[in-house]
Amino acid sequence: EGDPCDKLKITGVELKKSDVPKAVKELLLELVKSALNGADRETLRQETQKMRKRYLEYDIRDTARPISCKGLKKYEDALAMGKVKNIPYQVKAAMLYNSMCGPMDKKIRAGDKIGVFNIRHPKGKYMAFPIDINNLPAFMDTIAVDDKAMWQAAKKKIDSYMSAMGWDTTSMKRQTAKELFQIG
Repeated sequence: EGDPCDKLKITGVELKKSDVPKAVKELLLELVKSALNGADRETLRQETQKMRKRYLEYDIRDTARPISCKGLKKYEDALAMGKVKNIPYQVKAAMLYNSMCGPMDKKIRAGDKIGVFNIRHPKGKYMAFPIDINNLPAFMDTIAVDDKAMWQAAKKKIDSYMSAMGWDTTSMKRQTAKELFQIG
């Protein structure tokens, strides 16, 4: 009750959700700690700008979105029969990965936990890989990661935290307008 402490217990927020990438969780935790330690709006804004550079240095295993690959077999069968409607993006990403795997590479199976990330590739916007894999297949080095799209997804989560504090760009513009024109 008001006593300083070194331990922080956070529950029920993005930091704890299983579908948030590890890198995003780490950046959000830094943001929360800075805010709780009294960082002002400008300091947090500068920190978020620095976060982009650090985020892009993370390994793809830490920035990919963890998700389950349910229904892979069902959609593969439907695709083989020429029915290509409404295939979830993570299933398409898994199918692309499997299509590029060599005979010795671990393929994604229905129900596997996978990591999905944005790519720039003529065959799709997303690529997946099995989360539990120790070494990614060699072909993964040739895949162009869409860093801009990856950062935008991470930044969206960061911005939601800034918004909750009223320190996002939209809230700040609104506040400036109120101050300038003495509205409300």
